[in-house]
Amino acid sequence: MLMCYFYFDGKSSREFDLKIVQKENKSITFFGIARDNNIEVIPNSHKAYCLGSKYSPLAFELTLWSGDKPLTREKRIEICHWLFKDDFCELYSEQEPDVIYYCKLSDNVDRYLAMGDLGYLDIKVQCDSPFAWSRPMIQTFDLRHELAPPFPYEFQVRNDSNYKDWYENVFKIKMPPSGTDFEYKIWNKTNSASENAFIISSNLGSFPLQQDEFLQIDMTTGDIYTDARIGVGEPYAHRRKNTNKKFITLDYGTNDIEFTGNCILEVVTQCPVLQ
Repeated sequence: MLMCYFYFDGKSSREFDLKIVQKENKSITFFGIARDNNIEVIPNSHKAYCLGSKYSPLAFELTLWSGDKPLTREKRIEICHWLFKDDFCELYSEQEPDVIYYCKLSDNVDRYLAMGDLGYLDIKVQCDSPFAWSRPMIQTFDLRHELAPPFPYEFQVRNDSNYKDWYENVFKIKMPPSGTDFEYKIWNKTNSASENAFIISSNLGSFPLQQDEFLQIDMTTGDIYTDARIGVGEPYAHRRKNTNKKFITLDYGTNDIEFTGNCILEVVTQCPVLQ
């Protein structure tokens, strides 16, 4: 029997005397890509055409074991408060801490509360994507320049995705408490020319960037979060108008990035994990 402790929603299962167990002699890694092919056959034709694929979120079952300690009703209530969340939460095992699932339990809470005083809990898990993820790679740079204009700063971002070109890449920008004409340029020198660099600027759009504003730019979706109160409606829609809409992409492997701007910069990259 294989077993290991795990983390869910930032808490260790050690706090609840629970382990993931698997009775068969194989790794405790729940992996797979659930995909349905969209196939269409034209009438009076023998040939079928593929119109793409539909990917379903990863789902699997886990068995949790409390060892020789029976799970009293009070203990099960405590466990349910921990495990049953309305949002997707981070799940990973101590055995594989760099393989992360963002998931939630999909079963009925009452079923667990009604169980007898057994040491096992069988749970069903639903993920938010068709695969697990790597641990986020986070890089932070202090690029504030009080006495000089912003100058290009170069660093590298790795894309280690081993499934297609799927990954997540987010740039977080915290602006300084002074200044007016803010402008930020992000250029992936590995796969594009300088004229295709991403720009977000006070000189674009109707609402200039603000002092002390925090921006979170998702390069894979084009979404831009801001903590500034601007305009009417969703602020991210206004901030998208402050850009040239040339969101950068990452090649597989090492990407050479050039960043220009006065700010504190954090770059977060995360990739699918297939084994």
